Amino acid sequence: MPLSSPCHGTDAAEWNDFYGATVDVGGELRLEDTAKLYPGSDLKNGGSVKFSAGRFTLAEGATVYGKSYGWGHLQYASGNSGIGPGGSPGASTGGGAYGGWGGGAGQNKKTYGDKKNPTQPGSEGARSSGSRTGGYGAGLFHIKVAGRAQIDGSIAMDGGDAIGAQGTGGSGGAVNLSCMTLRGTGTITATGGSGAKDAGYGGCGGGGRIAIRAANTNDFTGTVTAYGGENGFAYKNAATEGSVYWKLQKGLRLIVR
Repeated sequence: MPLSSPCHGTDAAEWNDFYGATVDVGGELRLEDTAKLYPGSDLKNGGSVKFSAGRFTLAEGATVYGKSYGWGHLQYASGNSGIGPGGSPGASTGGGAYGGWGGGAGQNKKTYGDKKNPTQPGSEGARSSGSRTGGYGAGLFHIKVAGRAQIDGSIAMDGGDAIGAQGTGGSGGAVNLSCMTLRGTGTITATGGSGAKDAGYGGCGGGGRIAIRAANTNDFTGTVTAYGGENGFAYKNAATEGSVYWKLQKGLRLIVR
């Protein structure tokens, strides 16, 4: 089920959090077994879909998949900068940035977004020359659940890996989840994309942003990570981890990193 719609301005100075589409499920949004939901963002302007539901169930084996569904070029020319507020500059070896820096010989430090309320997808790595093509940024999964969220499958908002020789990785995307009760044993990731490892040019993408707010109880025992991607060949300037924010309205747990 691929979904995307334009919402953001095309001027890099005017990235905002307006949504071009909303999906409102009055009852339960439920993904069973091997079902996949693709919350794609518009490649050119980052337009994304905002979901709301009475309950949300992601069963074991089911996936919300946003790898390479953020900002990115449809066509490349030599020296293209990556698209998005954290896109790598042209002729750069750095990966895309979001919550964390893009890695590479020239680290990309263009972080953006609100760690408590991320509303934008991930940014693209640069294409410096020739076939050095940047991976797309990851998408945004933004959902407001009135009741219980049960997550036993995977939510994977991971940056795209380098495309072709000597490319850079796209940044991780974002997960923005609010609910009354959170349960499950699944995985939630916003990892940066890997850089090419063939000739020493490909930096990796920075980690994305994850924000989770449970107003009542949090019985989730799975894993939540926003790591930087794996670095390309020979580079020691690794991408940095993005942000993970947890908040319980009733309780003591508040983690920001």
